[in-house]
Parts: sequence; structure tokens; C-alpha cells
Amino acid sequence: MAAKASAFSDANRLKIMCMIAKKETCACNILEYIGITQPTLSYHMKLLTESGLVRARREGKWTLYSLVGEEFEKFASSVNEIAICDIEGLPDLDCMSDECAAKMDEQSVAEEME
Repeated sequence: MAAKASAFSDANRLKIMCMIAKKETCACNILEYIGITQPTLSYHMKLLTESGLVRARREGKWTLYSLVGEEFEKFASSVNEIAICDIEGLPDLDCMSDECAAKMDEQSVAEEME
């Protein structure tokens, strides 16, 4: 999941995924659209294909790239599960609680004494 998440951490990779979500295309079209160098594109495509979100296939001298819809949907579902998870026994996460404030005060005093 981390590899898939990192695919979304770069604006160029987002542009690439948007582009190939519409239609399978070759590296030369991606280069022209995004305006990056060949080595930079190779780096991004390596990360995207290793994440499983993008498929690369050879056709003659061309490498064609497409989005792997099933993997994209699995990742979206996983992210949604995190947002709605319900874990028993979580501590009070309200940072304004009295207990939290007391801990912060203790830490401040300890840091001042160092």
C-alpha cells in the first residue's frame, strides 16, 4: 500500500495517471504533455509500474502505458477503510482534554530542566 500511496505524492505522477486513465499511450506522448526529461519520466514510470497502478507493455519499439483500474479501485477501497476504521480501546484523542494538557505541562517542565 505504501508504494501505491507514494505514487500520489508527486504532481507529475498525478498528471501521468490522469493522462493514461483516459487512454493507453506511449512515453513520447507523456513526455510532450508533461514536459520532463526522459530520465525523469523513466524514474516516474518505474515507481508507477512497481506500485501496480500502471501497466507497461511493449509493442515493437514502443512501450505503452495504461492505468490498472482494478488496482486503483483496491487502493481507493483501502484508503476508505482507514477513514472509517473503528478500533476498540483507543485513548482519548482530544488534545484539549485535561489529561492531554497535563502531559504537555509535564513535558514542558522536563524540557526546561534539561
